Amino acid sequence: MSIRRFIIFDFFLLTVLWLVAIVVVNPSGDFPLNDDWSYAIAVQRMLETEDFRPLGWTSSALITQTLWGTAFCSVFGYSFEVLRVATLVVSLLGIFAIYLLALQLKLSRKKALLLSICIAFNPLWFVLSFTFMTDVYFASFTAITLLFFVRFLQYEKWIDWSLAIVFSLIAILCRQFGLFMPMAFCAVFLFVNLKIFTNKKISLRVILQAVLPLIIGLITLFLFQNWMENTGRTPFAYGAQTGRLWSLLQHPIELPVRFFKHTFIALIYLGWFLLPVNGGRWTVDGRRWLVTVSIVVFLLLFYFNKPMPLGKNIIQETGVGPLSLYDTMMLDLSGMESIGRWFWWLVTGVGVLGGVFYFHLIINCLVKIFAQIKERNLGVETSISLFFLLGAFIYFLPIALHGFFDRYLLPLLIVLPLAIFVFYDKNNMNKRHDNPENTAYRGMYIGVILIVVQIVFSVMTTHDYLSWNRTRWEAIRHLNEVDNIPFEHIDGGLEFNGLHFYDAQYQAKDSTGIWWWTGERDYVISFSELPDFEIIKKYEYHQFINQTQGKILVLKRK
Repeated sequence: MSIRRFIIFDFFLLTVLWLVAIVVVNPSGDFPLNDDWSYAIAVQRMLETEDFRPLGWTSSALITQTLWGTAFCSVFGYSFEVLRVATLVVSLLGIFAIYLLALQLKLSRKKALLLSICIAFNPLWFVLSFTFMTDVYFASFTAITLLFFVRFLQYEKWIDWSLAIVFSLIAILCRQFGLFMPMAFCAVFLFVNLKIFTNKKISLRVILQAVLPLIIGLITLFLFQNWMENTGRTPFAYGAQTGRLWSLLQHPIELPVRFFKHTFIALIYLGWFLLPVNGGRWTVDGRRWLVTVSIVVFLLLFYFNKPMPLGKNIIQETGVGPLSLYDTMMLDLSGMESIGRWFWWLVTGVGVLGGVFYFHLIINCLVKIFAQIKERNLGVETSISLFFLLGAFIYFLPIALHGFFDRYLLPLLIVLPLAIFVFYDKNNMNKRHDNPENTAYRGMYIGVILIVVQIVFSVMTTHDYLSWNRTRWEAIRHLNEVDNIPFEHIDGGLEFNGLHFYDAQYQAKDSTGIWWWTGERDYVISFSELPDFEIIKKYEYHQFINQTQGKILVLKRK
């Protein structure tokens, strides 16, 4: 079979898996999820006024995502369902880009397919694909941009360099963090063209090729932000994260603690997510001290009763997706039945083992790269690994210092395993031990089992996330359309209140302790019973993950 035919076949396979998963999840329902109500409003405004006017809640550049959503809604009509489909399409394109990127790096077809499936059905990537959040858009644009930067590092063709710039701008105008790619490329491309590696001075052409992607990205972002400010389009929250980061820099003593804490948490998440794609290498390169360190870290977490999930936002004890109703988000009540404690301790064990192992691989990779630099023997594949690792560091550093949300890890799911695959495969570092075939096959079986578990978890919990949200909005519509209760008297949770009552100045005016936007609150949608409220209606929905009936309550103030 020719390369083109097996690529088409693998694309077909990935598409079929994706469509089957979508059918099982059931993405129907014209309602927002998480923060995507704020991004959807930008699309709605563009459709109505042909003008880009993002809501104040927005802190991302957002314009490329808004244009994509507007294109879909122009054809199929505006709704959250259409925006969900738009994201599912972009997500699949991102998966294709990851597959092509792996093949471009000369990884085997099996590894490329394994990595693509592992990322596609990662719980973060998968559930966010059913929203209009920026995360999957940014990660998909990142994968496409990396593909062309890698091609340029390999062949130095102007067409790849030009396309890398174009897609880096698309990523930057989705999220400002997209600058991490031209920043890493600039540093690495200048470095690999030093005289010690090429026996000739850096030419003006090389300097321009290195710095222009970064300069163009910075100028584009500067012009965009100036245009937004001068025309009154800048959202209230735009730049808030940068401001908080600058304020943290005024207290440098806190920074190492924050960096260590968030890096530690990120490594456990990444270990859970990525151990399946490196199962074979773990069984070959595994050392007793790695297992010992993993056991010590796990026992410390067990002693302090800190199982996964350790971060915020998407991964919850109940599955995936924030429980964004008053009782769970404001009062911190349990609300929904959690997945068994044993499951989260098992995930913690896998995450710790994978995190320790990945940390070892990254450090070992860097040591070998520096050794090659010292020997003045830096090959193309090694420079690509360096590009990925430097990009990962530049991207993650502000997150580690500022604050950790689990969904911010999506770009790292792409660059870290590829950096490891490329470097270790190039240097044949998996052939150092005796009898590698048996251990590699054993590791492959372990990896397949972990991926199957991850697929089941992602699909089931995403189904449940949409199911309870669909039920929540059914309850709200019944209150409004049947019982004639005005929206202003309903507290329907973050998405409902934000969609209908968002006010950039609300927090400054609020004295109730409720940080989101509310009216009279005579009626509250809740998972739990609340004092001073009586249950007037109960809605049930089926949960796949626990095989139980969940409940959404409609409460009325007594």
